[in-house]
Amino acid sequence: EQSEAVAMKQAGGESATFEVTITNMSDSQPFSPGVIVTHDASASLFSSGDAASEGIRLIAEAGDPSQAFSDLDGAGGVHEVIATTAPVFRKSGPGPSSLTTEITGITGGYLSLSVMLICTNDGFVGLDSAMLPEGPETKVYFPNAYDAGTEENDEVGTSIVGACDAIG
Repeated sequence: EQSEAVAMKQAGGESATFEVTITNMSDSQPFSPGVIVTHDASASLFSSGDAASEGIRLIAEAGDPSQAFSDLDGAGGVHEVIATTAPVFRKSGPGPSSLTTEITGITGGYLSLSVMLICTNDGFVGLDSAMLPEGPETKVYFPNAYDAGTEENDEVGTSIVGACDAIG
């Protein structure tokens, strides 16, 4: 089952504004606030198989994007980073199942993002270095779910953030 779709549209130019929509396609898993970043090949939010950074750990364990935002804001190779402020609910959940925001980037650059899978102890959905559109087109990506590897996977209620029960 795909848990998320990310659609992007470019509004033209070398430096451009991109509309990014995160859509939760899951029936059971809400997403936390997270980070969205545009960057060149020298920067990265995370890399599959590498140890999780402190920023990714905090997103994956607590749904807290503040450290990842701080680490990326003004970092070399980063064009813009934004921290989202609202959860993205599951399909048929108690709130919106999509979130749309705008971010600036460079044509030919990359987009990465991360949000917590709230009803896990250290799971996250991540998009790693997806190509930004080079013209007025829409690209759709289906990001993977990852285990940050920062906590034991017991998935008992005491290991999962309280927001899981609160938001569905």
